[in-house]
Order: sequence, then structure tokens, then C-alpha cells
Amino acid sequence: MDGLSLLLWTHNNLTNPEGANNLHDSLQILWELEKMPDEIHLSPDDELALSHFDDTHTRRKDGRYVVKLPWKQHPPELGASRNMAARRFGQNKRLLQHKSQLEKFREVLEEYTTLDHSERVSAAQLSAPNYSLPVHGVSKEASTTTKLRAVFDGSVHTSTSTSLIIVCSLGLISTPSFQTSSFALDVMP
Repeated sequence: MDGLSLLLWTHNNLTNPEGANNLHDSLQILWELEKMPDEIHLSPDDELALSHFDDTHTRRKDGRYVVKLPWKQHPPELGASRNMAARRFGQNKRLLQHKSQLEKFREVLEEYTTLDHSERVSAAQLSAPNYSLPVHGVSKEASTTTKLRAVFDGSVHTSTSTSLIIVCSLGLISTPSFQTSSFALDVMP
């Protein structure tokens, strides 16, 4: 019996005078459905993820946790991505200018820097091997909290035909839109 059927069955029994004797049984069944299992069986990927977290996490003074990316091999062979990131940023910039949202998007990116979710990359750092994570703005006018937000795209392929998602252990990253503080983001001006 699924949860909805149980809920309807319980509701019918509670509203039906004949079912009044089954109230205790109905509540007992409901509590058993919500009970946490005594043992949690982890998949090999889950065990690897927990081990990676235990081995690499640190806690900052502000209370936030920092976990290193789960590379399949170290160092990862990401390849060059700055040209792709710059091209994507240019397309996004034109779209945001058309929607009169470019200044708001700059504010969103500045907030990421202020919150230490990203950092500005100097020209000297750009001359060294690096990975630029493409970012674009997504607007949702109906949103009551965030009308414009930044979305980082770790699935974009680099000059070596790989991507951030490909070089990370897939069992440890559930979606392309994960957040991390373990590397600097190259945010285009």
C-alpha cells in the first residue's frame, strides 16, 4: 500500500464511525512507514563519497565546509576552456544587455566573490594552466527570491574534449550544477 493509498484509507477510516476502532492500527501503520531503517546499506559510490569527504574536507572559520573535487586522477587533464568560456560569456552578455539585466548579473557575480564562492583571477594566474568554468545568467521573473541567478556549466567540453564533470568521479557528483570552493573561477569582466 503506497503512502497516498494509506492516507486515503486512514482518512476514510477516521471519518467513518465504523473505522473508529482502527485508529490505533492506522496510526501504527503510518508511523512504521515513516520510521528510519535500523541499518543503512551504502552503495560502493556512496562509500567512496563518504570516504572522500572524510579525507578532504575542512571547516572554515565562518562554519562552511570545503571539500576538494573528487578527481578520477590527479592532476586532472582538463585542457583549455577559456576561449569557450569567453565565447559563452559574450553570448550571455548580449542576451542580458537585450533584457536590460547585465548590471544585475554583474551584481550576482560580485556577490559570489564577496561570499568567497569565487575569486578574481589575475593576469599572471591566467598565463599558468587553468580551467575557466563557463557561467551564464538565468532569469525567472516569477521567482519571489532570485529573479536572476548565475549557473555554472561543468559539462562544457575543453580543448581535450573532456569536461569538469567527466574528470570527476561520477558517483560523487550528482548533478552538473554542484558548488565548490576548492578552485578559483575565472569570471570574465
